Amino acid sequence: RNRITIPLFHNNECVQITGRALPDGRIKYKHLEKPIEYAFNHDVIANNKNIFLTEGPFDAIMLDQYGFPAISLLGLRVNQNVISAIQDKHVYLVFDCDPNEAGQNAARRIANKLYNNGIHAHIVELGAQNEKVDVNSFLIDNTIGQFIDKVNAAKEFVGVKEVAFRRNG
Repeated sequence: RNRITIPLFHNNECVQITGRALPDGRIKYKHLEKPIEYAFNHDVIANNKNIFLTEGPFDAIMLDQYGFPAISLLGLRVNQNVISAIQDKHVYLVFDCDPNEAGQNAARRIANKLYNNGIHAHIVELGAQNEKVDVNSFLIDNTIGQFIDKVNAAKEFVGVKEVAFRRNG
């Protein structure tokens, strides 16, 4: 109820449905009670060298309208199907900038997971600390040229390699 329904397709088959609360509700997104195996707009990965990862599907739709191949992780986690699909891509994480830094922290955590899977990612910073900025609000308030400047300024994330630790004894 009071949600926009968004289908997720993979290979021309609907594999998941998510609903976005309007107006924002306590639970912003709800998905079918089955694992999310693919990203929103997942099929765009195959034919593009650069891939933009976003949190929500509306961010991916906005970037796609401007010609940027974007997928939405539908949250703050990346699954193995996405990792496998972006293995040889130039990856740009474009997550929300928020005062509590949840989006930025998630971007760093995901970038580190990608790094540990041999994928080098760039984190695009859309706003200053203590600002609430997502892809949509940025592109409404700024030009596409300013977005491209942010992408070009994005630094490659250098993560921490995860190693197995064995205790002596």
